Amino acid sequence: MDRQIVSLLYVGPTDAAMARQLGMGHRTVQRRVQSLMAEVGAAIRFQSGWQAAYSGWLDEADVQSTPNRRETSAV
Repeated sequence: MDRQIVSLLYVGPTDAAMARQLGMGHRTVQRRVQSLMAEVGAAIRFQSGWQAAYSGWLDEADVQSTPNRRETSAV
């Protein structure tokens, strides 16, 4: 689940959009995002997604299978 959240952070949707896409509660997504950000030492959400991808948490398939920002924001 964390891998899916990180791949979405790389794109930048809201917590609410991520919760709908992942089928989980909004508050659960917020807690997991905060935990992941703390783990990688990120100050902003996009930075945590970028650092995770850069650090090898995501493989090429995760990044390529993630919808682009326009598709995600329309959800």
